[in-house]
Amino acid sequence: VGPAVLEMTLRNGSTLETLPGVSLVMSIQPAQSDATCAEGMGRIDIERVGGEFQFSLVRGPFPTPTPCPTLPPLLPSTSSFTVPSVVGLDLVVEYIWCYDRAYTSYLDVFTAYENPSYCCREKYPPYVDQDYDSGYDGHDGRHYTSVVHVGESFANGEWTDSVSTRLCAYWIIGGGLADLRVVLRNSSSSEEIPGTSILTTIQPTDDISVCATGLAELNVQRDSSGFVFSLTPGSFPTPTPCSRLPPLTNLSSSFSIPSVVGLDLIVEYTWCLDRAFWDYLSVFTAFQSPSYCCDSRYPPYVDYDFGDYDGRHYTSVVSIGQAFSDGVFQNNVITRLCAYWSNGYGPADLRVSLRNSSTRSEVPGKEILASVVPGTPETGCPAGLGRLDVQQAGGQFVFSLTIF
Repeated sequence: VGPAVLEMTLRNGSTLETLPGVSLVMSIQPAQSDATCAEGMGRIDIERVGGEFQFSLVRGPFPTPTPCPTLPPLLPSTSSFTVPSVVGLDLVVEYIWCYDRAYTSYLDVFTAYENPSYCCREKYPPYVDQDYDSGYDGHDGRHYTSVVHVGESFANGEWTDSVSTRLCAYWIIGGGLADLRVVLRNSSSSEEIPGTSILTTIQPTDDISVCATGLAELNVQRDSSGFVFSLTPGSFPTPTPCSRLPPLTNLSSSFSIPSVVGLDLIVEYTWCLDRAFWDYLSVFTAFQSPSYCCDSRYPPYVDYDFGDYDGRHYTSVVSIGQAFSDGVFQNNVITRLCAYWSNGYGPADLRVSLRNSSTRSEVPGKEILASVVPGTPETGCPAGLGRLDVQQAGGQFVFSLTIF
């Protein structure tokens, strides 16, 4: 806060030496809000008069400039076009918005090709590439482009008569309208196909919770005339998340095996990614000692491997065979299982299995399945979700899961 001093000088572009006697100084009062930043504190005018360049410093503020003066109006607005074939073509979905608040405008875009559950998720659908240009584009705005390899997917038999793409976007920072342009281009040359464009104006939301309802759906329908591309504005029903996430069937709580030598214990959590990238499960596999629950340290013999698919999953790998061979335990060992939502809520699926340490192939029939409900950091730690006991008895190692 408070005043500052602004000084303007000239310097030699090669030596960077300041030219003597060429200086303008002015006391200024910087804005305290980006809402008034564009009015400016001052203005440097350069005018060429009689062979001389005259520099003058003018105190502000000035009228707020009209943002994006060269952003073209989106006219005429169209909603459909037809092509005889899609083979060898890409579908380009481009958003353009006014860059009216410096770097504070940011639009996050999702092109949910074939499956609307990809809307507002961090995972890209098959056949979709995202290309974000973080700087100014040719319209003094910003733009975000998705490229859908629609011809390749058709040639690969992904669809025959129809396919739909839900278009979703929300303001991470910023607000207001954006322009949406859909066009076809040649996959090899990247040249646009004349007469194949759809233009409209959209109003992205600033609430991620309704992002998945979408701004519009782009439908491709094959009929006697060819492939008809049409854009339907909406919002639409929220897609059912993780539609291909397999149900957790054949629930069991224990299994046994004659030896653990050469085996790894796999503890995997899977949950539905229904709220974009906001769902995140923190997992702790406290092998031998419950004190490792909710601790940043990894216990000995435990590694973690994070990945995702239609949901997300987090896997702990316990080298239980190596621990037994090293004499860490003989007749029994307990592993406390702890997890809590860093962001997110609801249930998760828990799967415990064994695999060969060398080949990484699973041991058939040796798994425990359960549904768990992780809590918050306060409720999910350090009490834990459950306990996995390994007990050697009668020539067998018995694995049993107890859910708290």
